[in-house]
Amino acid sequence: MIPLVITIREQRPTAGESATTTKLYAAQWATTTRLYAAQWQRWETWAVDNGVDSAELSYLEEYLTDMGRGGASMSAIKQARAGILAVYQDRMESIRERPAGITRDGLEAIRDTAQRPRSTLLGKRETRAHARVRARVDVALVAVMRDAMLRPAETATITWGDVERDPDGSGTVYIHRPRDPVGQNFYLGPPTMQALNAMSPFRPDPRDFVFELSPKQITRRIQAAARAAGLPGNYSGDSPRLGMAQDLATARGPVALYYSALAA
Repeated sequence: MIPLVITIREQRPTAGESATTTKLYAAQWATTTRLYAAQWQRWETWAVDNGVDSAELSYLEEYLTDMGRGGASMSAIKQARAGILAVYQDRMESIRERPAGITRDGLEAIRDTAQRPRSTLLGKRETRAHARVRARVDVALVAVMRDAMLRPAETATITWGDVERDPDGSGTVYIHRPRDPVGQNFYLGPPTMQALNAMSPFRPDPRDFVFELSPKQITRRIQAAARAAGLPGNYSGDSPRLGMAQDLATARGPVALYYSALAA
């Protein structure tokens, strides 16, 4: 059973109310939170005992019926229903606010739709030539951030000199992190190296930044690419690495092994 952590919204006093009223609001909120937590824990226990998912509320009426059969009053049943629904709604709001991950399938959707011309911030339509150039950057950006599981701030610092190509078509990217004075090389799979090659200028200067984007611009590019691909959910600059983490959890191995499994 997952430990219960809830953040039921606190009822705030309005301007002009006394300090005593403010304390009463605080006490009432704390009491309500404890009651709701207790109701949810009882519901979770019942769900486990009956082999159902506590997140599936279609079983709630059966639970409340069992409470009535056990002698619970109508007031207690109503209180249990209110508490369970309040915690459930709070959890759903937290999930909706959490950024979604761009998985392998998400990257493929971005790759398939990236070259479609989009409207700019000024309302003008991209030319097909501009869309092709922008698409190469979008695909390489998401692919690199997935393989190396990078944050936007780390990605913005990558130069062409940080990228090394290996004979088998894979590569590495060197990342220097503030708490790591030595830095570290991260594996890039062959498809990611192909995406980088597609956007690379002829004989790039090793000192030049690969993406030439700020962390905020990187986040906006990822969000725009996910939106254009029709991916559901909220996306952020962390979505590529979150998606790779989900893929690796399924594959149960490091990035290099993950690519080997795909090629098999």
